[in-house]
Amino acid sequence: MDPDLMERVQVRWQGDAILSGPSEYWTSVINAGRQCSLEMIRNALPPGDGLDSASQVLASIMHVGDVLALAGSGAPATLCCSESEEPLHQLATRYVSKCDMAAPALEVVEKPALRLRGEGEGPEAEADLFITDMQADVNKKIKKAFSEPGNATFCPPLSWVRAVLLPLNKEFVVSRKPDNGGDKTYTSAEDLQVDYASGDLHPGDLKPAVGKALNAVLGSVRPGLKTNVLKTAQKKLAAYVKAKHKQKSK
Repeated sequence: MDPDLMERVQVRWQGDAILSGPSEYWTSVINAGRQCSLEMIRNALPPGDGLDSASQVLASIMHVGDVLALAGSGAPATLCCSESEEPLHQLATRYVSKCDMAAPALEVVEKPALRLRGEGEGPEAEADLFITDMQADVNKKIKKAFSEPGNATFCPPLSWVRAVLLPLNKEFVVSRKPDNGGDKTYTSAEDLQVDYASGDLHPGDLKPAVGKALNAVLGSVRPGLKTNVLKTAQKKLAAYVKAKHKQKSK
């Protein structure tokens, strides 16, 4: 989220990387395929996915080739992923280690979803927040987010406050009418959860505060997303999410 960091962000397309050294890349993919059994690839698929086509095998060993190329750059690297993507990354890092190279670190970063989600479901445009979302997108998604009064066990807006807003801002402000208790500033996720569970904090007050705070955070990032390359990446991301959602709906 750091604007200085965003200035150094580079979007690199896999196709361009392959074309820069096709012989070396495909040789590494073929070698990876020789070391990865179908059972290993099946176990690396996201939960709920079956091994139904050759394209899944190819995509998996290409991912191994990508991680091998990343490790070969010599720079320290970290692979961030959701829990469903972890097995595929583990397959790749194990192979890299077998090649006597320093495998990238693996960090599982589970982002809060905005609705209840079934096992194995992938990204969905209306259920996930993206760094490319505009202000209206964020407000719309937060407004539609699952948020049952008194249910602090599963409340995505609360999760966003705990995971993102409080660590970044050190405080979270809820603006309310005097009749609803007036404005309140939270510095502790525990206090926020207690108030929500007791009913002292209503979803109608929580959601606008979360939307406003998230937009303030993203506001410092959005200027860095205006380059043509990143705009293209945004469109491709949106198309990918839409395609994955259609695939899961079949």
